[in-house]
Amino acid sequence: MKKMMHTAMTTVMTKMMQGVKKVMLAATAAALACGLAAAAPMPAMACDGGYSYVSSYNNYYIFQGSDYRYLTSADVSGMSADQLQMGINEIYARHGRLFNDSSIQAYFNSQSWYYGYISPSAFNESVFNDYENANIAFLARCKKSAPSYSTSYTTYTTGYTCSGYIIPGSDCRYLSYSDISGMSSYQLQMAINEIYARHGRLFNDSSIQAYFNSQSWYYGYISPSAFNESVFNDYENANIAFLAAHK
Repeated sequence: MKKMMHTAMTTVMTKMMQGVKKVMLAATAAALACGLAAAAPMPAMACDGGYSYVSSYNNYYIFQGSDYRYLTSADVSGMSADQLQMGINEIYARHGRLFNDSSIQAYFNSQSWYYGYISPSAFNESVFNDYENANIAFLARCKKSAPSYSTSYTTYTTGYTCSGYIIPGSDCRYLSYSDISGMSSYQLQMAINEIYARHGRLFNDSSIQAYFNSQSWYYGYISPSAFNESVFNDYENANIAFLAAHK
């Protein structure tokens, strides 16, 4: 009897382990697929998430761990003054601070980790720990020598002013290298998105949608699936190709 029970238990355990291995293999395959998908080049079309700094799950941190580690020069490499400022804002946002600028507020509202409830006037910086205080000072120093793509910052995703154009006139002139000098791949993609946005296209990614919603010129009413690229004129078609080629 004991031998029969031992054999039965061994059989059950073997099947359980086989099941666990199958689940682990499936998870590994899915993770690899996600990694490959994220690394794939972005086509020359409007971007709807999963690209560059914007997470398709809206659970992205500009500086992961800025509340429990000291940031380094590697963390800020290639970032503009506007983006560094948003990194500072993020430290405040982790503690529930609200923002007077509507586009900054819209960006943090799009993040699933954010819960804003403290007005700027009521916020107390004593909540910051040593890492956060040091990182705020570090980012502020880096800002002084970083390039700025606008006169005032708004969202991390673009760094351009509210109610302005990322690239003015992309619908009525051919863009040149001087128009895109110093722009990141993500900013170039957002400039492509802007051409679509001029024609009322909506965006599946809530943080991209929030950015365009903050622009006074934008009126979105066409779903991505219903949008027809035949509305583009010769300038716009040429400029989309130009921007895509330099991303």
